[in-house]
Amino acid sequence: MAKVTIINDRISFEVPANSKVIDYLPDNSSMLFGCRQGSCGMCICTVRSGEEFLVPISSREEETLRKNNAASSQRLACQLWTREIEKEGEIEIEY
Repeated sequence: MAKVTIINDRISFEVPANSKVIDYLPDNSSMLFGCRQGSCGMCICTVRSGEEFLVPISSREEETLRKNNAASSQRLACQLWTREIEKEGEIEIEY
């Protein structure tokens, strides 16, 4: 289980291992999403901490980030999956 905090919204929520983060995003988050498929770039966010608790970036996500001139610390929120971890982790995201 990972504790995910959306810094901008000041909310935290739990996400099980091997799960897509946005599937657990609370309704009171104001994070914007477009296609939810990793191709539009609307949900670019910065992972402030806990990158090691996320599945590595895919080639499709990398291509979309490159097209949108994203920084190396940025990811697509719609493509964030928690990985199988032996201990509980904390992930902080800012958009």
